[in-house]
Amino acid sequence: MSASQLEYGRILQQAWPLILANSAVPILGLVDTAVIGNLGSIEDLGAIAFGAMIFSFVYWGFGFLRMGTTGFVAQALGVNDHIEIRTILGRSLLMAVSLGLILIALQWPIQIITFAALDGSAAVEETARAYFAIRIWGAPATLASFVGAGLLIGLGKNRLLLGLQLFLNGLNIILDIVFAGGLGMGAAGIALGTVIA
Repeated sequence: MSASQLEYGRILQQAWPLILANSAVPILGLVDTAVIGNLGSIEDLGAIAFGAMIFSFVYWGFGFLRMGTTGFVAQALGVNDHIEIRTILGRSLLMAVSLGLILIALQWPIQIITFAALDGSAAVEETARAYFAIRIWGAPATLASFVGAGLLIGLGKNRLLLGLQLFLNGLNIILDIVFAGGLGMGAAGIALGTVIA
């Protein structure tokens, strides 16, 4: 085997867990939709669609937390500076939690702007607002999870990231079924399950 073939094999070993971990997110959205589609109302389904769109848009802007952490951690790992890795993690988590708290503080303007841009029935919008009001409280943890993912990628622990992603998504699915189905909470139950997981 040539050196380039060995390098491609090494890249594939690092890449496949990331590909699977990234594909778990849309699958979770499909599961949320399936759960609410079978156990909730049409208003709940519309609210989940609105909420998912809003949070995908808002959180997409914070992808730098994952990518920045990945790059800095990989650099520190390359020079075997474990103190710097801990420092990067601390700074990144502080930034993520702070930004998450800012999102919570700005939830009313975010809600006003986003719902003004979306057009749905009054019932769907009311349910979506309830979904939003619950789900926004998960912002600090969600942004911190971006940092955690960046740390694991930077350390080359992609399989661990995949395992954690699958565990958290599985937990979210179970909580969705319990809250939305078992307790009859509808879209609010989906939001609560997402915040807890």
